[in-house]
Amino acid sequence: NLKAINSCDALVLSGGIDVHPKFYGGNTDYLSNPKALNEKRDEFEIAAFHLAQENNIPVLGICRGMQLINVIHKGTLIQDLGKENLHETHNGNPDKSHHISISKDSLLYEITGETNAAINSAHNQAINKLGAGLVINAKSDDATIEGIERADRSDKPFLLGIQWHPERMKDKEENPFSKK
Repeated sequence: NLKAINSCDALVLSGGIDVHPKFYGGNTDYLSNPKALNEKRDEFEIAAFHLAQENNIPVLGICRGMQLINVIHKGTLIQDLGKENLHETHNGNPDKSHHISISKDSLLYEITGETNAAINSAHNQAINKLGAGLVINAKSDDATIEGIERADRSDKPFLLGIQWHPERMKDKEENPFSKK
């Protein structure tokens, strides 16, 4: 029920199945296509995101959630990272680890106090064209976008997207990219 959003302290757009390509002008025929996309979930989460923003409710996007935020802002996705395109830690195998670099002038840096870290990687897609009004706050060594946030944060609700899964990091109790 979308009306329940108004009683929430925050909205978390979680990981999961790929965003349907129709929402960003993509092709439904790609190598890692899960064959069971969930348009109803996409539509619900897009509506929930807009309602949260209208009501100044903070939003955190994790993995697929970050990709969805980018799509909502008219960005696009790389539909299949594939070994020939980017670093092989991004080939969809669950929870591989790699390093990211964080921009010092970002919300992510304000939260973590760190400029680089080891995070987990379990995604077969990534941001291609960055959405309007967003800025990149973290990248991996192979230039894959690992985090996004608003370009202009003044007078707007909290918005952060991260490509990794902090809830699944084995050292989450000590790691500022999971704990904080």
